[in-house]
Amino acid sequence: MRVFQSHHLDVTLSLKNGTVMTTKEPTIEAIFHEIQKCGDPCHNIEKWTE
Repeated sequence: MRVFQSHHLDVTLSLKNGTVMTTKEPTIEAIFHEIQKCGDPCHNIEKWTE
Protein backbone atom coordinates (compact mmCIF):
# COMPACT_ATOMS: atom_id res chain seq x y z
CA MET A 1 0.00 0.00 0.00
CA ARG A 2 1.22 3.52 -0.73
CA VAL A 3 0.09 7.08 -0.17
CA PHE A 4 1.13 10.13 -2.21
CA GLN A 5 0.67 13.74 -1.14
CA SER A 6 0.94 16.71 -3.52
CA HIS A 7 1.71 20.35 -2.71
CA HIS A 8 -1.89 21.10 -3.70
CA LEU A 9 -3.17 18.95 -0.78
CA ASP A 10 -4.26 16.11 -3.08
CA VAL A 11 -3.81 12.66 -1.55
CA THR A 12 -3.77 9.40 -3.52
CA LEU A 13 -3.99 6.07 -1.72
CA SER A 14 -3.07 2.96 -3.73
CA LEU A 15 -4.15 -0.34 -2.19
CA LYS A 16 -2.57 -3.77 -2.73
CA ASN A 17 -5.61 -4.97 -4.71
CA GLY A 18 -5.13 -2.15 -7.26
CA THR A 19 -7.83 0.14 -5.92
CA VAL A 20 -6.85 3.81 -6.05
CA MET A 21 -8.60 6.44 -3.93
CA THR A 22 -8.11 10.19 -3.99
CA THR A 23 -9.07 12.96 -1.59
CA LYS A 24 -8.00 16.42 -0.42
CA GLU A 25 -6.33 16.91 2.94
CA PRO A 26 -7.12 19.99 5.06
CA THR A 27 -3.46 20.86 5.68
CA ILE A 28 -0.11 19.74 4.31
CA GLU A 29 1.07 16.43 5.80
CA ALA A 30 -2.25 15.75 7.54
CA ILE A 31 -2.32 12.29 5.93
CA PHE A 32 1.08 11.44 7.42
CA HIS A 33 -0.15 12.38 10.89
CA GLU A 34 -3.16 10.08 10.44
CA ILE A 35 -0.92 7.21 9.32
CA GLN A 36 1.25 7.74 12.39
CA LYS A 37 -1.82 7.72 14.67
CA CYS A 38 -2.92 4.43 13.07
CA GLY A 39 0.14 2.77 14.57
CA ASP A 40 1.32 -0.75 13.83
CA PRO A 41 -1.36 -1.72 11.28
CA CYS A 42 -0.13 1.13 9.02
CA HIS A 43 3.63 0.85 9.53
CA ASN A 44 4.25 -0.68 6.07
CA ILE A 45 2.52 2.07 4.08
CA GLU A 46 4.94 3.69 1.62
CA LYS A 47 4.80 7.48 1.91
CA TRP A 48 5.55 9.76 -1.05
CA THR A 49 5.38 13.51 -1.41
CA GLU A 50 6.14 15.98 -4.16
